[in-house]
Amino acid sequence: MAQRFTAERLELSGEAFPLAGNVDQETPSARAFFTASAGGSTIGYSEASRSMDQLTWFDRAGSNLGTLGSKGRYAAPRFSPDGKRLALTIPDPESGNRDVWIAEIASGSMTRFTTNPANDWQQIWSPDGKLIAFASDRTPRSSIFRKAADGSGNEELLVPAGDTGGVFPSDWSRNGQLLAYSANTVDSANGLWLLPLLGDRKPRLFVRTKFTEIGTRFSPDSTQRNILLVRWPIHFSLF
Repeated sequence: MAQRFTAERLELSGEAFPLAGNVDQETPSARAFFTASAGGSTIGYSEASRSMDQLTWFDRAGSNLGTLGSKGRYAAPRFSPDGKRLALTIPDPESGNRDVWIAEIASGSMTRFTTNPANDWQQIWSPDGKLIAFASDRTPRSSIFRKAADGSGNEELLVPAGDTGGVFPSDWSRNGQLLAYSANTVDSANGLWLLPLLGDRKPRLFVRTKFTEIGTRFSPDSTQRNILLVRWPIHFSLF
């Protein structure tokens, strides 16, 4: 849609009118994929695709080995430590609301893991495969919860958003003692935090720079606690 706007007075005038239809969007965040030229004479946009994703196996040489389950909308697949299950984020086809699902690799069956009407996503497994931590916006801003991987019991609030713009889990250390997560600040800069899962469980800031800190991964050797993180604009760092 478009509507006339007077920048000097910061005022809209007239009625809004349509410019294009079938514009691709992310329903949960209300973000649509379009942009306008500086002079306003051209609109560029991406049309919504009706194609579906297919989980597909490949070997190291790139050869297709087969598929897993049926076609659908899938995001952020994470293998369980034993390699027998896959945790996925799947949006509702009507509302776009995201939930965590678990796929059994042997059978291809899918089980819904979270059922809250809020968005639940960015799931990570505990190193023993017994727990899953995930982000959820069931609080005013995204917080981190965890729940037994078999679906039993209640969900536990691990990291409340507090006065941040939201917190999002990244990785679980191999010894099970630390949870790495990013926290949006009021100035939109992400910081990387570490939450001890034993003792007083008081989070500590690990690093904050002018970059956006995302995609944190612990080294497999928890005794050294090396951490690889991706920064945006793209930049890799090892601590």
